[in-house]
Parts: sequence; C-alpha cells; structure tokens
Amino acid sequence: MALLQEGAPSRSFVIARTIAAFCLNLIAATSGLSSLGRDGSRLIHVHWPWMSIVQRQFLMSIVCAALAAFCVSKFWSTTTAKWVWIVPLPFLLVRMAIYSVHPTPGSAMQSLDPGLHYGLWRHFFSPDLSRDYQGFADFVVTTVTVRATIYSLTAWALARWERSRLGDHSIEPTSDQTSPMKPAFWPAPKLPWFSATNLLIGINLAVFVAMVVSGDSFFSSFFFPGSAQLVHWGAYQGARTLNGEPWRLITGSFLHWGFDHLATNMILLWWIGRITEKIVGPLVVTGVYLFASIGPALLKAALHPLSVSAGASASILGITGFLIAIVFHGKVKPPHSQMFNWRLAIFIFLFLVAIISPNVDNFAHVGGFATGLLLGLIFVNSLRASSPHRIFLPTRLFEARNAIEKEDYVRAIEQFQVCVEADPKAAEPHALLGYSFHALQRYDDAAREYKLAQALGYTNEVINNHLHEISNSSVTTEDGKAMVTGGLS
Repeated sequence: MALLQEGAPSRSFVIARTIAAFCLNLIAATSGLSSLGRDGSRLIHVHWPWMSIVQRQFLMSIVCAALAAFCVSKFWSTTTAKWVWIVPLPFLLVRMAIYSVHPTPGSAMQSLDPGLHYGLWRHFFSPDLSRDYQGFADFVVTTVTVRATIYSLTAWALARWERSRLGDHSIEPTSDQTSPMKPAFWPAPKLPWFSATNLLIGINLAVFVAMVVSGDSFFSSFFFPGSAQLVHWGAYQGARTLNGEPWRLITGSFLHWGFDHLATNMILLWWIGRITEKIVGPLVVTGVYLFASIGPALLKAALHPLSVSAGASASILGITGFLIAIVFHGKVKPPHSQMFNWRLAIFIFLFLVAIISPNVDNFAHVGGFATGLLLGLIFVNSLRASSPHRIFLPTRLFEARNAIEKEDYVRAIEQFQVCVEADPKAAEPHALLGYSFHALQRYDDAAREYKLAQALGYTNEVINNHLHEISNSSVTTEDGKAMVTGGLS
C-alpha cells in the first residue's frame, strides 16, 4: 500500500524541535528516575554498609542514567540524546581548572599534605559530605556530569546496536505474483504541539515556575519546597478540601515537591499522554487526568484529613490505567505495539519501585490507577455499544485507520459510517470513507465521499489525484464522472 509523505517541515520548526528534544533529553539524563536513585542508595546501604555515601551516589547515578537512556531509546529517539554530555562536561572541566588555581577556602584541599597530588580528584569525586563546604556543590556538578556522560554513551551504544540488529535481517525474495494496486493512502496527521498533553505539561511547568519565583528562597523552593508552601499554592489537604476549598482536588495534581519530582512526572506524562491522546483524543485525556486526581484525593480527604500531598503521579497512573483498559479489554491496537509494550513494562517497574519507596503517597497512586482503569472500562463498553456520541470519534477514526492498514475495508467502512453519523460535518471521516470505497473499486461511492470531504474543507492533493483517476476509469458510471467534474448537486 503506497503512502504519501507529508510535506517537509520548515527549517525553523526543525531547529526548534531539535532544541526542545535536546532539553528534554538533558532533563532526563540529569533528573530522570531520581526517586529510584534515592531508594537504591538506601537499599545498597542496607546490604553493603561498607560503601560510603559518595560511592553509593556514583553507583546509583550510573544505574539511573543508563536506565533513563534505555527508556528514552525505546520510547523516543537517540538523535539528540547522545550529545547530552556536551553541556555539563565542559562546565565541570572549567570549574576544576578554576579550583586548581584558587582552591575553595575551607575545603579538603587545604588539609592535604602538599606532597600529595590527588587533592583535586578528592575534592570533586570523593568529598566529605558531612562537612559544609563548597566541595559538596562541586560533587553535585560532578555527579550530574557523570549521569549525562553515561546517558549519552548508553544512548549511542543502543542506537548502534539497533542499527546493527536491523542490518542483519536478510531480505526475503519477493513473489513473482503482483497484487492489485491500491490507491495511495495518506498518513494520519501528527499530534500537534498544541495538544492536550503538552498543555497539561505547560500548566505544570508554569505553576512550578510561579511557585519558585514567589518563594522566600530560590534554592529551597526549587529543590525542597515545604508543606506550608505547597498548601498555600493548593496542595491536597483533606481538612481544607472538605471545608470550603474543593478546588484542591484538582490543583494538587499540578504541584510538585521540587524539580526532580516535576521532571520525572512530566517525562512520564509526555510518554503515556501522547500515545493515549492519539487513540482517544484531547478531551478524553484531559478528563481522565482531572478525574484521576479528584477520585483518590476525595477519598483520602475523608480518611486522612491532615496529610499533605501533591503531584501529577495519580493522574498519570490514571491515564495509564485508562490506556490499559482500552488496549487489553477494548482490543484497540496501539500505534507501535512493541514500543507500547516497552512503555508499559517500564511503567509497571516504576510503579512497583514507588510502592516500596518512602514518603510516596501509594494511596494516591493506587487510587489514580484504579480510577483510570474504571473510566477505561466505561469508555470501552460505551464504544462497543456503538454509541454515536462525538466523544468516541477520535477512537473510531483510529480503529478505522488500523483496519485500512490491515486492508479490512469492510470493517473500516462500518467504522467511518458511524463517524459520519456522529458528526456529519467532520471532513476526515468522509475522506477516509471515500478511500475505503476506492480500495474496493466502488468508484461512484468513493467519488461522492471525496467530494463531500472537499466541500467540508478537507484539502489533500492525494484526493485530487484519486478523483482524477476515478474520472478516467473505464468502470466509473456516467453519474460518477459527472459528480467528479461537476461537483455535488
């Protein structure tokens, strides 16, 4: 089946997208899986108490960076991921050069024997973290650099391994028999940048920036905001929620306990939100995000009225539960099934890690996931009952496109006809319905639907070519040719 490639994006758009991808990879490298690193450090201390805190920090930095690179390589692209090391490494080298000329007062360098030559290494790679001196800040810079470097190396190695694996596949000889030519099929439009998922991420980022800017201390607000600050901005707290402040049921899902918490959640929301939005559309994704926040927050307000919690984790797990319901119960095949399976496996792994982690609101996690799962079951049952409501239009379009890819045109026609009934003024279902008729060589029906789509404002060069092909076909009726050349009556 022939696919028509979309027009090449503008150079400025490509540059902006590359910069955005690089920034997201940099965040994933330096802050991704941060909660796993803290919990892993505690676990190592229990089983290997002889390891110092510095050794544990480096070990978990390497493990988390490699895992983050693996996740991104499976879910996204390594085009910019392999260059992340460029940002922190020169900064570390410049900092080391400055320090070698003028050691920080009060640091370990001054207490060393002048005859020894490992003071610089010790200051940056093995400081005494129990002391309050500048070496701690330099160690943080060193750790970030190590994470970014390991992240880049892992992404580069995985990309090379993937290319070598694909290159080993032998090409099967093609059959001498030629199948009937199908009309060219245009690809589905890509999810726009102004999507529901990106809007939710933008709101989370904007709220965090506003909270940090308004805080008394930038450092504490950025990394360790206190409960009082979060409550002031609308965090979950049952006593306030049940006494005249119900808006906390929603606002709490847009607040986070520091940048690490925010970065981890936004990366997960990006991964799971966009794939869900492609299947069910922006309204459903937004609704699930909000309802998965309200459900567990309302129940927790009644059971634990004095506790304070915040974060988008419950909403993200709600979207995950919703997606699991429509994929496994609703039998909706997700795009890139192998990628989806990897994402699901990683989500389950992170979910299990979160359960055993301290200071994690497991009640909200389980409640959000259960809420999303329940909403997904309700959605699927209504969808399979052939409900004509417009809320199901994106999912029906998605399923019908999958049917076209499988060349199951009869099934596609059934889905598109339901879409047209639900929203007669939607142009895309008419265009795709015309394609399905065209593939079955029902040229008169195809011409009618193509022209309807054009009349509703659907512009596509492929449709013009198909109409020209139909008008020149020897099997098209005179009425069909008149419809192509004369328009709709």
